[in-house]
Amino acid sequence: MTLTITMTNPGEADVLQPSLVDLPEPAPDEVRLRQSAIGVNFVDIYQRKGLYPLPALPAVLGVKGAGPVEAVGPSVDTVQVGDRVAYAGLPIGGYAQARSIAERTAAAAMLGGITAHMLLHRVFPSRQGRQS
Repeated sequence: MTLTITMTNPGEADVLQPSLVDLPEPAPDEVRLRQSAIGVNFVDIYQRKGLYPLPALPAVLGVKGAGPVEAVGPSVDTVQVGDRVAYAGLPIGGYAQARSIAERTAAAAMLGGITAHMLLHRVFPSRQGRQS
């Protein structure tokens, strides 16, 4: 059993409730992470309030996390048990002690770093001495 924070309907923070769920073995292309850190983002709030639709309810919010790999599916070849990974992006499900996620997603960079890079190099390229 793993602890998740689940919502059954849109609303304020009180719709988020702890629940214990069985986590099946990872699918062939998935890894299971024992999450040591998760991100809480504005998109989570928008989804919780119903401003951004969710695929289904009940739902476990959260799109960022990090932790060690504790199990791998039979087709996984880029990470192994014990590797520390971080992910950012869909699918939702990050508000959990552990979760299974696609191998390629588990090896992704964190969203904050991606956003900072995009802002500094594409939106408003920075250079020495430049002021806005």
